[in-house]
Amino acid sequence: MATSASTNNGAQFIPGIGTSFAINGQSEIQAASIDQGALTPATLQQAAVAVTAAQLQAMYATPVQLIAAVTGKSIIVDYVMFRFLYPASGGVAMTGGGAVDVQIGNTNHGGGTAVATTLAATVITATASSDTLLGATAANITLAQSTGIFLSNATAAFATGNATAIVYIWYSVV
Repeated sequence: MATSASTNNGAQFIPGIGTSFAINGQSEIQAASIDQGALTPATLQQAAVAVTAAQLQAMYATPVQLIAAVTGKSIIVDYVMFRFLYPASGGVAMTGGGAVDVQIGNTNHGGGTAVATTLAATVITATASSDTLLGATAANITLAQSTGIFLSNATAAFATGNATAIVYIWYSVV
């Protein structure tokens, strides 16, 4: 098991959270050691991407990369879980913002094509931690090749606040 956060094609693997798995009950594989080119399209992959307070506040203008583009391939998103982490002590609520989208491409202001249902801004401006499951949309099967998956939001930037998040995303590369 990895002892520090590592990256694989843009996805950050956090120790103890989705860093290894078994295939057909056989052997354990370290996620950061797998070459995506060796996987079949039927292989469901998972990434856990840590998102800082600064990234949550800046993603309106600077989307956060969740999955890097795979040259000559498309990414099909199956589902996403957004884990919002409000500090237990000394928490400061985020303000402003707008609906959050997991989208195709690095388009600011939430302007990319959404590949999952929208996350309400109130999840990020809340003063309590939460988990929200976002289902796939029809756009997840019409992806452009060689394009990554990003997190952005519409309307305005989130301001202030010190909460963070982890975005878990399950996907296939075809």
